Amino acid sequence: MRRRLRLFFLIALVSLCHRADTCRAEPAPSTDRESRAVGRILGEEVLSANAIRVCQRAQSLPDDARYQYLADWVLPSPTHRTLRLQGDLLTSDAEPDTVVAPVFDLLKVARTLNRVAELRTRLEQTPTGT
Repeated sequence: MRRRLRLFFLIALVSLCHRADTCRAEPAPSTDRESRAVGRILGEEVLSANAIRVCQRAQSLPDDARYQYLADWVLPSPTHRTLRLQGDLLTSDAEPDTVVAPVFDLLKVARTLNRVAELRTRLEQTPTGT
C-alpha cells in the first residue's frame, strides 16, 4: 500500500512539474517538518536520484551560495538523515561519459573557497549510521 501511495505522489509531482513547465531541484522554501514529510512520502531514493538537477541548480549560484546549497543537500540535516552520495552518468556521443554528483561539486567548491576543513568538521560531526 505504501509503495502505491508513493507511486501516486510521484506521478502527481511529475504531472504538476510538467504542467508548470518547471521542476526545480529544490522546492520552494518550507519548514523542516514539510521537507521531512515530502521525504517520507516520496522516499529518499526518489529525492536523491535528482543529482543532475541539483548540480544544474548549483551551477547557477555564486560560490558561497553554491557551497551552502550543496552542503545542505549532501550532508544530513533536520530535513533528511542520510548522506546523499548518489550521482548519475551523463552519456554523449560527442563527449566522454561524465559522472555527475552533488558531492563532487561540493568538494570542488569547498576547495575553491578554502573551506575543506570546515566541510571535514561538519562531516565528522555527522552521527554514524547515516
